[in-house]
Amino acid sequence: MAFILPYKSVMPTIDETVFVAETAAIIGDVVIGAESFGVVWLHPARGCE
Repeated sequence: MAFILPYKSVMPTIDETVFVAETAAIIGDVVIGAESFGVVWLHPARGCE
């Protein structure tokens, strides 16, 4: 089950047409609109070293 969590009391907004992988983490002030196409990282991304 995906992690869809609030941050500072703000929940992500995800349209019902969007596929979210089971291993995804979507946290905080995020909006993913209707039939959005793109990549949501399946694992946490790290900054460049």
